[in-house]
Amino acid sequence: MRFCYNVCLRPLYLALIASLFLSPISVLSQVQSEKEVVRIETNFVSIPVSVLDKQGRYMPGLKKDDFKIFENGAEQEIAFFEPNEQPFTVMVLIGVSCSMHEYLPDAAKAANAFIGQLRPDDRVIVATFSEDALIHVILGPITKKDVHTPITLVQPPRFGFTTTFDAVERGIDYMKEFKGRKAIVLFSDGQLFGRHASAKSNLRVAQEQDSVIYPIRFGRFPAYDAGEAYRVLNAREQQVSDNTWSSAEKESLVGSKPIHSTLPMPGGLILRSSSEKKIAELLQRINAYMDGLARASGGRYFEVERIGDLEETFSVIAGELSRQYRLGYLPGITAKAGERRGIKVQVNAPGAAVRSRTEVVYRKPRH
Repeated sequence: MRFCYNVCLRPLYLALIASLFLSPISVLSQVQSEKEVVRIETNFVSIPVSVLDKQGRYMPGLKKDDFKIFENGAEQEIAFFEPNEQPFTVMVLIGVSCSMHEYLPDAAKAANAFIGQLRPDDRVIVATFSEDALIHVILGPITKKDVHTPITLVQPPRFGFTTTFDAVERGIDYMKEFKGRKAIVLFSDGQLFGRHASAKSNLRVAQEQDSVIYPIRFGRFPAYDAGEAYRVLNAREQQVSDNTWSSAEKESLVGSKPIHSTLPMPGGLILRSSSEKKIAELLQRINAYMDGLARASGGRYFEVERIGDLEETFSVIAGELSRQYRLGYLPGITAKAGERRGIKVQVNAPGAAVRSRTEVVYRKPRH
């Protein structure tokens, strides 16, 4: 369904879009069959926003009139405002591959502590991923007040390359059905590979959706470069891996560098470097990817060297999610499919610092 409108009809159109977000049941969640879905093609942009004072404390109680949104330098009319008191939906997406085996009990403990810090009406989903290019939902979607059993994390029986890229895109797609404020907390040890997705496609998709992404990388450095290992070992299954890495700030592409020494592990040989230089190069690409996900969606990237610090990291994320606002607008100038535009959010409060996404890429209409 398409809406064609002129200047006179624009206020009515904005009210219609706002009503869709305020409705207790989203349009897409009312139907199960693709044929039954009524889609309204719009350029509506949703922006999660965190506001902090000079001391780094979150600022609650702000109103719609306290905010201004600029797209490519032009002020936009705020069509939707959701205060930070509203519940949110969060997916905790945890890698459980063989390299995480000894850390799974502690990761589960930290995830349970994170769930315990959510508010009663916040919804949570816990999903795991490993080598099969899927996500496996082990909890939820469920409100925090209805969670009565702690989660446990189990390593799958197969060994292979951790398909983090596929898991991120499947997680984003899964979260599309939920209305309101939402986030994905990605926990990975830095083993990055994709059968059907890539670092480049992940960053593009992150710019086109409205879940805030919080990547957490655990460990001093990853065990191996999965893309290079796959090419050298010629794995049994035919897989697709795009090892182009994007820097969120410079938008530069950095190619994958080979790592040559081998280390026997269950399931075959993997490549591991004894060179600190090559480890640093690999880590730089991984950090660029994870930081890029965070920046594209308005989230934050965390590096955790000790598993004991993970619980504190989850606590920081839970606190931030409970204090975010959500704003929405329709661009004054209709965007073309695939067009990229800059976003800036300002707050009328002395000393306020704003954290939000800084770009939007408009999605192509789905038919």
